[in-house]
Amino acid sequence: SDANTGLVAAAWSRNSAAGFDIVVSRFVADAWTTPQVVAALTASERDPQLVLGPDGSVHMFYWVDGTTPQVFHTVAPSDLSSWSAPVLVSQPGVASCRPAGAFCNGVLRVAYEVHNFGSGNTPRQVVLARFESGAFTPEVVAMTNNLGDVRPQVHSHAGHLWVDWVDHETTEGS
Repeated sequence: SDANTGLVAAAWSRNSAAGFDIVVSRFVADAWTTPQVVAALTASERDPQLVLGPDGSVHMFYWVDGTTPQVFHTVAPSDLSSWSAPVLVSQPGVASCRPAGAFCNGVLRVAYEVHNFGSGNTPRQVVLARFESGAFTPEVVAMTNNLGDVRPQVHSHAGHLWVDWVDHETTEGS
């Protein structure tokens, strides 16, 4: 949500004939708008996350669950009237998933997990990429042997940036 523009929006993966597609909806005049399809490939698009830009633009990160999962970015103006063509964030040919983004000091950043030895294998990397000069530059910030979802998150507050992730999963009651 954006108190300055009144924008209230949500994005999710909606089941479709071809798997899952990314859709967005705005809350306008006490009701949600009809979901607008943003990404619809033959593979499933998953885990969209919206990030509000300092200029009011709305950035979306998501991943495509294909043969080699990949992380993508797209951006729209504050009214969500159109979305840019998706841009690959992760490295080509490297299994990457579950992105989360934030702005810090005006720079767009995205954290995501990388499976260098293929999906479902360890070790896994937590990568933080920054968007500068029209491209995402990745940096590995951690390694984990967690066999579950790592689900990295990136946060920004008062000029500080931090990344957290699931490093160890336990079963309930153990």
